Amino acid sequence: MATIEPITLRIEISGNPHPQPRPRFVKGQGVVSTIGPRVKRWRIALADAIHSAAADVGEAEVERLHNGALALELLFRIPAEAKRHDWIGQHHHLRPDTDNLAKPVMDELQAAHVLPDDGRIARLVVDKVWCHPRDAGCVIVLSGLKAPRVGRPPGSGKAPAWLADAETTTPP
Repeated sequence: MATIEPITLRIEISGNPHPQPRPRFVKGQGVVSTIGPRVKRWRIALADAIHSAAADVGEAEVERLHNGALALELLFRIPAEAKRHDWIGQHHHLRPDTDNLAKPVMDELQAAHVLPDDGRIARLVVDKVWCHPRDAGCVIVLSGLKAPRVGRPPGSGKAPAWLADAETTTPP
């Protein structure tokens, strides 16, 4: 029987990445959205790129992503100020936070029905690097994961006590 290789969907988006802002409490108004026009433009660029990539691979291939665990790898290229050209290529370790950058990507993947549920993501890797302003953007790689091999650690005669329960149960 032939094995089916997991699908990989690669998407590249140009533009300045913007994080998902948190809703704020405003006295007399309750919780209000703080999504501004720059975030809206970024989300539209994300949605357009995701829909285009999904159309390119086809509905049948996208449907294959709906089974099993997924890996999501994100590379955000954040533009460096002109006076900071020495930062280009270095890790970006300032705001925006990586989790706030990843959230709109996952939301748009779900809205496009490429990602059935972000709970399916078993492996999430987010990198931020400084770049020249013309290279700003994001690279998204969404792929199916093969089932991990579960077993005893190499060289041990029996499983540790904490793993004994895990070996007798089956994943959902």
